[in-house]
Amino acid sequence: WCATAVNKVGEVLDGGWEDCSDNQEYCEQTDGKCFTVTAKDCVLPFKYKGVWVETCTIQNSVNKKPWCATAVNDNGEVLDGRWEDCSPENKDYCNQTWGHCESTCESLQDGNTTCSFEFTGESKLGIKTPAQFGNCDDESGPCYLPNDCNADCENGCENFLRSEILF
Repeated sequence: WCATAVNKVGEVLDGGWEDCSDNQEYCEQTDGKCFTVTAKDCVLPFKYKGVWVETCTIQNSVNKKPWCATAVNDNGEVLDGRWEDCSPENKDYCNQTWGHCESTCESLQDGNTTCSFEFTGESKLGIKTPAQFGNCDDESGPCYLPNDCNADCENGCENFLRSEILF
């Protein structure tokens, strides 16, 4: 078997695998590599204009297609002319990183429980969404977990910490 879907740290997602004999071409790209349209390896992450980029990016793309570095200097900066458009056959992890939520539950003196979250942010085509903080009951937030503290803190939960990777 081989992985067909992994998270940003390379762990296989539930159901994210296939028998290689059923889909050999798909399974040939399972080592976490991303490729260009000419089958060169992308160098990820890389620095572009002094900022680390973790995925293929559309930043300053003339043709509006994602691209990646094919060579970088000792500081990780893209070398002049050493980049190419990313292959449209690349897996999702070549174009996106997924955010991570951490929720903190606190039991209040009145018996209620509050739940707050920290979202690490994510990146899609090299454009980053910044970290966010808020209340788990906020439906518009990236970490809407209205029952997160209720289920886990029935017997009190001062500084209970729960982590969850969103996919």
